[in-house]
Amino acid sequence: MKMRVLAASSLLSVVLSHATMARADDVKERCARASEHAQSLRLEGKLQSAKKELLVCAQPECPAVVAHDCQQWIQEVEPGVPTVVLGATDGAGHDLTDVTVTIDGAVATHTLTGKELELDPGPHTFTFDASGREGDRRHAEQKLVIRAGERRRALTVQLEAPGAQKNGTSARRVASYVLFGVGALGVGSFTFFGIEAKNRFDSLQSSCGHRCSDSDVNDVRTHATVADVSLGVGLVAIGVGAYLFFTEHAGSASASTVGAAPWTGGTF
Repeated sequence: MKMRVLAASSLLSVVLSHATMARADDVKERCARASEHAQSLRLEGKLQSAKKELLVCAQPECPAVVAHDCQQWIQEVEPGVPTVVLGATDGAGHDLTDVTVTIDGAVATHTLTGKELELDPGPHTFTFDASGREGDRRHAEQKLVIRAGERRRALTVQLEAPGAQKNGTSARRVASYVLFGVGALGVGSFTFFGIEAKNRFDSLQSSCGHRCSDSDVNDVRTHATVADVSLGVGLVAIGVGAYLFFTEHAGSASASTVGAAPWTGGTF
């Protein structure tokens, strides 16, 4: 019986020893692989991805030489890793928090907290999505080139409900069309009364010269005044209509972005 117990104990010890050795080999392989991958990523300029790998091979369970080298490389790579601070507001300028942000197609966060996020240097596409009160989707997209060493670059977008934006756009467009119409009427009125004033003035010149009655002269002046006023109203209406029309189109093209400006400095 004792012999069987001793044999079983010996067998268990051998199994545990092999398992420990196998685990140690796996750890060494994982650390070495992470170290090599980190160097490749670093040469490619993917600093944030390289930092992730270096954090793996810098663990105390890795071989001492590998861990030491990875810790040194982290200190070299980390200053170059850029960061961004993401934000979103509604149409009234209030901050939104329940916003899903994807960066280059991968979900980065479901909640905006104001904390900075690390990225690899280079061009990135940021997509912001949030649900409105009536279940409508609010969406904005922004493309930025993030530079190595750039810290706390702020990107804040405005997310408006599609219906509200559409109504606002329609109102401005209708107003611009109405003003264009008023302007056209003003120019037409100027043309009509201006020609009529000229014709009446020529008629008076040929019929009575300098001895025309005050009523006839006043009639010519009235037509001339109406022509001048019509021209002024027409030009103002066309100018305001053009302003509303072109600013409406420019606003719809940039309504999704409130600010995207770099902040320099250290970390929080």
